[in-house]
Parts: sequence; structure tokens; C-alpha cells
Amino acid sequence: MNPSTGCRPLKITTADGVGISAQDWGNASGPEIIFVHGMLQCHLSWSKQFDSPLALKFRLITYDFRGHGGSDKPVDPNYYNDSAKFAEELRAVMDAAGVRRPILVGWSFGTRIIADYLLKFGSAGLAGLNLVAPVMSPNPEHFGPGIKKLAKSRDADFATSISGIKEFLRACFVNQPARDEMETMLVYSASVPLEIRRSFGRSASDTETLQALMRSLDVPVLISHGLEDQVILPELSRWLTAMIPTAELSLYQESGHAPFFEESARFNRELEAFAARTSQGS
Repeated sequence: MNPSTGCRPLKITTADGVGISAQDWGNASGPEIIFVHGMLQCHLSWSKQFDSPLALKFRLITYDFRGHGGSDKPVDPNYYNDSAKFAEELRAVMDAAGVRRPILVGWSFGTRIIADYLLKFGSAGLAGLNLVAPVMSPNPEHFGPGIKKLAKSRDADFATSISGIKEFLRACFVNQPARDEMETMLVYSASVPLEIRRSFGRSASDTETLQALMRSLDVPVLISHGLEDQVILPELSRWLTAMIPTAELSLYQESGHAPFFEESARFNRELEAFAARTSQGS
């Protein structure tokens, strides 16, 4: 499948007036999977999923959350410091796409957005969750040295912030992406305005309320994590797996922060198997 020709664009406006760029890929009548990217990323993070055999069986929906990619980038911090806005944004994507019972796949900060959604809307209507290198923990010991590079990307000095973006991207991978892939990542990461990078400081997804919800989840949950992750340590996923009664943990020996990219063939196989199991209840 060629990503340049296989996309059905969706344009969405949220309740607070933010234009969201979304993309609909693959088998339009297949079980639905919605992907939520990470900080300083965009829907292109998932190219090894939507441009893969997954698209033959499943309907794959991606989007750029506010401030990122092709979506609107208002610089007012009030657009970014309220978890409910991210929950409502994801719900707007789901409504516009007309999904029935999707799996939500979130990577890194994308798992916070899924947490926001669960806090506001619950898990009813979801087939399952795939949390990739999740960040839902209040424990600083669950975070590795690579997370400091993300903080550097928010520095007020322009040159320092650009250096932070480059260092953070490199910290995400054990085996660095090909040159053209890394160049693409650098472009879309740097396209997030500095004012927006500095607006992401909320911690609502780490609350005791969320942990209580996680302990009561009754939908299947797959947690995927690279053992070499230096941004979010694998201990976080082990802790979360023990908390969620329906969770299973898959650890990737040759991956850092992005197992869906670094070991994409294995990740896609596991996601396909997980989606096939959960869609049986649709």
C-alpha cells in the first residue's frame, strides 16, 4: 500500500474550535484501530503500520493532535493544559470517522491522551487498548535520562531547543532510523512551535482517580515496551501491567522508546493478533 495514495483525509473541528487533520487508511469495512502519536510527533510516526499488511484487514485511523502535524497550532496555553480538551478531541475524531468499536493504540504521550479519554468517557464502546511505552505514572524513577532531552527542546533559546529536539529523537531509538526517515522526523518535530512545546505540563493522567480506573478496566489491554527504552523505563510498564487486571505485557529486546518503528514486523503481528481477538466481540 502506498501511503501517498491510500489515505482518505478527514478534517475535523473540535468543540473549542481547533482544526484537526485526520487520516483514514486501509480496509474501510475492517475492524477499527485508532493510533495516537507522541509528543513532537505526528501521524507519520505510524507509517510502518498504515503502510503495511495491517491495512489489508483493518481500518486504520490516524490524526495529528492539536499543535502538531497538519492540525491547528494555537499558541494560547489554555488549549493544552486541560485534559478534557484532549479527550474531547479524540472523541471528535472517533465521531467524524464513524467508528463502532475501535482499538485505541497510543504511544508515549499518546497514552496520556487515551487516559484523558478514559477519565471523561470511560471504556464503553472500546474493543481494547494497546499502550506503547506508556507514561501514566507519578513515579519519577519510571523515567529515564532521555526524558531530559524533551525538556531541553522547550528551552527559550532557539538553538538550544533545536538541539534538544535532535537529541530527544536520537534518544528514542536504539538503532537509529535511516537518514531520510530521521530528516522527516526532525522536520515535523521542529514544526511544533516553541510556545506549544512549553505548554504541555499537565499531570492529570497520573492521578489516583486514573489508577483506580485502571484497576477496574474490563477491556483487553496490550502493553508494548522496548527493553532498551531510555525515555520511559520498562519498569513503568511492569508496574502498570500489575495494576490492570486485563493487561498483558510484551517486551521488545531490540527496541528503545519506539518498538512499533524499531521492530515493526513483530509489533504489527502482535497488534493484528490482538485486534483479531478483541474484534470477535464486535
